Amino acid sequence: KTLSTGKPKTAEKAQPVEQPVASTTPAAPVAVEAPDQGELIAVIAAAVAASLGKDIPEIRIASIRRVPQQSIPWREIGKQEQLLGRL
Repeated sequence: KTLSTGKPKTAEKAQPVEQPVASTTPAAPVAVEAPDQGELIAVIAAAVAASLGKDIPEIRIASIRRVPQQSIPWREIGKQEQLLGRL
């Protein structure tokens, strides 16, 4: 069934769609902010203090440095699971 409102349909004109124009000029580089080092140190200090069961003022962190990984962490976990499954 087709319902009608009683008004004759008028042909709508198709309006042209504007297509984005590809730019040949390179986009300006976006400035990416480096993570706040102070915030990162505070989080690491809080994690260390929590794992030791002490307050942050009770511990002293002399330095924090990234240890380079020799392999992918998921691979290491998989190896550990395989070894523990055989024991």
